[in-house]
Amino acid sequence: MRRATTILTALVLSLLPLAATAQSSCENSSCAANERIYRDGRYFVLEIIGSVPAQPKLAAETDAGWIKVLGGKQTDKIWFKVNKRVKASSEEQARRYFEEIRFRAYTSGGTVVLRGEPSQAGHNAMLEMEIQTPRNLDYAKASTRGGSVAIYNITGKAYAESMGGSVSMSDIGSTAVASTMGGSIDVDKIGGDAKLETAGGSVNIGTVNGQIVAETAGGSINVAQGKSNVNVETAGGSISVGDCAGTLKATTAGGSIDVGRVGAGAHLETAGGSIRLTSAGDVVKAVTSGGGIKLARLPKGAYAETEAGGIEAEFIAKRGDFSDSKLITNSGDIVVYLPSDLGVTVRATIEVSNGHRVISDFNEVQITSDNEGYGPRTVYGNGAINGGGPVLKINTSNGNIYLRRGRR
Repeated sequence: MRRATTILTALVLSLLPLAATAQSSCENSSCAANERIYRDGRYFVLEIIGSVPAQPKLAAETDAGWIKVLGGKQTDKIWFKVNKRVKASSEEQARRYFEEIRFRAYTSGGTVVLRGEPSQAGHNAMLEMEIQTPRNLDYAKASTRGGSVAIYNITGKAYAESMGGSVSMSDIGSTAVASTMGGSIDVDKIGGDAKLETAGGSVNIGTVNGQIVAETAGGSINVAQGKSNVNVETAGGSISVGDCAGTLKATTAGGSIDVGRVGAGAHLETAGGSIRLTSAGDVVKAVTSGGGIKLARLPKGAYAETEAGGIEAEFIAKRGDFSDSKLITNSGDIVVYLPSDLGVTVRATIEVSNGHRVISDFNEVQITSDNEGYGPRTVYGNGAINGGGPVLKINTSNGNIYLRRGRR
C-alpha cells in the first residue's frame, strides 16, 4: 500500500510539467487541474491530473469506467487522475468526444465531489478515476454504471456501487457497503459491519469486525472470519465460513455448506448439497434436500434433516445443556456420538429395514421390531440413558442407526 502511494505521487509530480494547464474541470478556485492528450492503442486518452483541498467526505461518480480510491498519508489535499478514454478514428474526432464527457471537481458542504457526466459518445467513451485521499476520511462513496470500484485504506465508512462490474474494499475502519448488478465482491479488514449484495457473482470476505450480511443471486460466498453475527444467502452456489464469533445463518438454493467454528447457534440450509460443521456454541439446525450432514462438537441440541444422505452428529453437551433434538433422513445411515455421562432419552426408528439395524454402545437402549418374520420391518431403539433426559429422536427410512460413546 505504501509503495502504491509513492508511485501515484511520483506519477503526479512527473506529469505536471508535461501538461498544459486547463481549468475546465474545476468548478471553483480551490481546485487545480492539468491536462494532456495521448494515444493508447486504439484509444485516445485525455488525462486530467489535479487536486482539491481535503474534506471529511468524498463522493466520486462516473457514467462508464472504473473508480479506485486509495487512502494515504497526506492530510491537506485529495489528488485525482482522471482518464477520458474514447475510441476514435482521429485526434480531431477524439477531441469532439472529450467535449461530450464532462468531468467536474468541486467541494460542497464538507464533501469533495468528483463527477463524470453522462456522455453522448455512448459505448465509445469511458471516464476512469484514480483518487488518492487522506486516510482519515469520514466517508467515501464511489459509484459507476459500468466498471469496477475499489476503495482501500480509509478510517471511515465506505460505500461502493456498480451497475456492471466487480467491487473490492480493504482496510476500511468503519462500515462497508457494496452493491453490484453484475460482478464479484471482495472485501477484507473491515472495522465495522459489512453489507454486500451482487446480482450475479461470487462474494469473498476476509476479516470483518462487525456483522456480515451478504447476498448473491448467482455465485459462491466465502467468509474467512466474522467477529460478530453472519447472515449469508446465495441463489445458486456453495457457502464456506471459516470462523463466526456470533450466530450464523447460511442459505443456498443449490450448493454445499462448509462451516468451521461458530461461537453461537447456526441455521444452515441448502436445496441441494452437503452440510458440514466443525463446532458451534448453541443449538444448530441443518437442512438439505439432497446430501450428507456432518455436525461436530455440538454443546446443546440439534435438528438435522436430509432427503437423501447420511447424518453424523457429535454431541459434547453437559447435563442441563442438552435440549430436545431430531436427526432425520429418508435414505442413509445415522451415526450419533453421545458423552458417556449425558442423560438423554433415545427414540430411534428405522422405518423400512431390509437387514438394517440399530447398533448401540449403551445398554439402556432396547432394540425391538414389529415383524420378526421375513420381509421389511420397522426397527426401534428406545431407552433412557443415564436416567433419561431431553428426547433425541433419530429416524431413517432406509439405513442403519449407530449410537456411539463419544468424548468431550
